[in-house]
Amino acid sequence: MGESLVAREFEMRELALREREIALREREILAQERRWEAEMELKRAEYDRLQKLDAENVKQEDSQIARTKKIAESVKHVFVKTSDDPAELPLFFAGVENFCVSYTKFLETCRLSCCCRCLLRKLVW
Repeated sequence: MGESLVAREFEMRELALREREIALREREILAQERRWEAEMELKRAEYDRLQKLDAENVKQEDSQIARTKKIAESVKHVFVKTSDDPAELPLFFAGVENFCVSYTKFLETCRLSCCCRCLLRKLVW
């Protein structure tokens, strides 16, 4: 009878130990789930912030000022700088004309062809 009592006590201790291990694992799982949820919330907030930034960037890129700056940057080094010598004016205008012909579609989409014509008129007159 003494041995069965010791065996039963051992089983009870083993059962209590298993219950503690299970409870500890459950707490670890809950803590891990909370960390995961917090991490997901941070990622959602970061994603929302980036979406807002992208939307703002798209708005800025679509603005007339931004398009004008892009065109100015792309055209900046295309034209040869004119000198005071009137003999070089035909070369300058030929370059402008070639540019306008080469990029007609681009210029039409940006409505710059009209600006090129105005610029040419101003320079000629």
